[in-house]
Amino acid sequence: MMAKGKVRLAIDGRRVWWCLLVLGWCSLVEASSLSVSPVRVELSDSRSVAALTVHNRGNEDTALQLELAEWNQNEQGDLYQSSRALLATPPIFTLPAGEQQLIRIGLRRPADPGRELSYRLFIQQLPTSAWEGNGLHMALRLSLPVFVAPAGQAVEPELTWHLKSLDNGTLQLQVHNTGNGHARLSEGLLNLGNQRLPQPGFRYVLPGARHQWPLPIGAPQAAASARLSIKVNGRPHTLTIPLS
Repeated sequence: MMAKGKVRLAIDGRRVWWCLLVLGWCSLVEASSLSVSPVRVELSDSRSVAALTVHNRGNEDTALQLELAEWNQNEQGDLYQSSRALLATPPIFTLPAGEQQLIRIGLRRPADPGRELSYRLFIQQLPTSAWEGNGLHMALRLSLPVFVAPAGQAVEPELTWHLKSLDNGTLQLQVHNTGNGHARLSEGLLNLGNQRLPQPGFRYVLPGARHQWPLPIGAPQAAASARLSIKVNGRPHTLTIPLS
């Protein structure tokens, strides 16, 4: 998709009514008293180690554990499998109130020659003795994406979009990423005539993966084309899509 600065779309079906409104993304992940920066790790053969900073903004010491998982997707959603392809240090640590901890993520395998590899770093809060007798506590679990660029290649998603009319009279929007890198979709809006449908959510689409959004609506009849405005990896795109 991105090599020529275009989003490629295809329409399958005669009628559209869709809006994808997704959450914006910032340079800081925050949950309760914990914050992490940056929110995404990018590695390659030439940059095999990266650093994150975890900050405890609360009033109590916090024990944390790091876990790494291989990240894949199918049409049902995200799939995670424990992996030793990366190393995170320190694996377990206590972060005092008001302090911060540097985390290092290291690559333990060569980059794939053909496509970007995707992982997730989970930062899990562990129970401490201070929790005893202080009522109900909810352990925090933060999740950050880790991407490993393909060896010697530019990383670009290639998105193809379809809209299908299902047997029950509703519509389903589909996207397929045939590129060698992930697509981060945000701030999407598809208009058909004067109609639009909010569809909240933020979505990564990994290389080779598909995603679909059910649209439980009837389709308008009048418009001959739909107009898509969407950000892919932070870059805005606007396209007019003819309906057939």
